Amino acid sequence: MGNVVSFNEIRPFVRYVQHLTVNDSIRFINNRAYDNRLFYITDGSGIIRAGDTVYSVKSGVLMLWRAGVSYDITCDAGENCTMFGVNFDFTQANSFKTAPVPPGKDEQFDDYNILDTSQLDMDMFNSTIYLENMQHIEHTLISMKKEYDRQIILSSGRLSAMFLLILTDVARSFLLKGSKIGFDSRIEEILQFINEHYNENLSNQQLGKLFNFHPNYLSRLILAHTGLPLHKYLLNYRINRAIDLLQTSDMPVSEIAEMVGFKDYNHFLKYFKKITGYTTRNFRA
Repeated sequence: MGNVVSFNEIRPFVRYVQHLTVNDSIRFINNRAYDNRLFYITDGSGIIRAGDTVYSVKSGVLMLWRAGVSYDITCDAGENCTMFGVNFDFTQANSFKTAPVPPGKDEQFDDYNILDTSQLDMDMFNSTIYLENMQHIEHTLISMKKEYDRQIILSSGRLSAMFLLILTDVARSFLLKGSKIGFDSRIEEILQFINEHYNENLSNQQLGKLFNFHPNYLSRLILAHTGLPLHKYLLNYRINRAIDLLQTSDMPVSEIAEMVGFKDYNHFLKYFKKITGYTTRNFRA
């Protein structure tokens, strides 16, 4: 295997984007690809085998597997399955190979020619990923297909940026799927409320009552979706708003501290330096 690459540092290379149809006469059997594969089902239902595991797939399902994994894609009898397929590397190491690389059959596959052997620090990307209800990425895939087909100058960079958005959505969805909380559609409403009332004295108890959640559940919900407990999320948000005001106004720092929710000026200065590594003076124009 290759070197370990941080997800925060990847710059994916998109080699091919297709929107294909699979049916009784068009199937993929015993294939192994030399680059990584992502498939998103837009319509129909069928079966995908990736390695030793067989998955039932339908509209909204996304699957991703690594180069060298043996796979089959078949549609249910009498149906047409439509899907987006993306052939990609996680790095730009082999971006000089711009043309699509055809998969090999199991018995003919040469491991030596695998293009992407990198390992990511997020283990989910080192094995097969299966996610349902991923319809929110479809508009990005449509844009990627248009960009790939047009091949306008610098399209490779745009494709890389768009696909990184998809990979980030995949990572978020996978992590939330595996958490005890899982995805809750109301989290956006809760975070929006916090962002609008950040200068108030907010607590899990107060927000729980407002959104009809048990305070402990709401605390776990915020932690699962932001990676931070409420008090740290609030603290970071308040400091960022303070930076905005320092750079765009001539208000005294003490007034800015109070405006963003700090009752104690010294407390504000302490945490400002702790979080940013700088004093407020450094952010004055």
